[in-house]
Amino acid sequence: MLRKRFIYYIIATFVAGNALLIFIQYTSTKNVNLLISGNEKVISELRVRNDLKELDGDITYVDNKIAGTLYTKDSSHLAGMDLKIDEVKSDIDSLQRISDDDTSVKYIDVLDRLVNAKLSLGKRVLDTLYLTGRQAAENLLNSDSAKNMDDSIKIVTNIIETSRQKLLASVILSISKSGKKALSMGTVLIVSVLFAGAILFWFIITTLQKQSQLIAELNAKDKKLREAAKIKDNFLANMSHEIRTPL
Repeated sequence: MLRKRFIYYIIATFVAGNALLIFIQYTSTKNVNLLISGNEKVISELRVRNDLKELDGDITYVDNKIAGTLYTKDSSHLAGMDLKIDEVKSDIDSLQRISDDDTSVKYIDVLDRLVNAKLSLGKRVLDTLYLTGRQAAENLLNSDSAKNMDDSIKIVTNIIETSRQKLLASVILSISKSGKKALSMGTVLIVSVLFAGAILFWFIITTLQKQSQLIAELNAKDKKLREAAKIKDNFLANMSHEIRTPL
């Protein structure tokens, strides 16, 4: 009976331990996946910031090319401008892939329209330079609408950057929490294994001690019974001998 109970205890401990390990492993895996996802978001966020900086740099480059051509009437300044315009469009296309923040999506669409309008304005400035003359081109380049366009691009870009910074802060906070949870689960796993091992070891030792004590008691009882039986046999033998001996 004791042997069967011991086996049941071992099986129950094994099942409970496995269930605990599975739960801890599931939680740890979940937190690790959150860490991986968070790191991917951080990398993506860095790409977005890099795209915004490249866009600003490419727009400035195009502006400088147009201004250099306007003030020198030297078309050699336009060398490489078409390539930069393509890069500007590529920067916008890259930003258009963002879909994780409604504010960013909204203002990237606005930025797209403003940048395309600015590129069209640059083309009109160059056309005006060759068709009408430098003064008309300067007036167009320095017009209030052109300045408002530049200011609008800066404002929209700042709004997008602020929105992305908030999202980045949220991602970093989430990564920090996931990291702490993963670390806690690792600690819980180690403590649980040690505790379960200690409990199982204590249970086995206690059971073995009880079995040893029971065996010792049985041996003592068996020894007493044998001694009693020996005394009985000796008594009967003596009585039989006395009976057979004539008076």
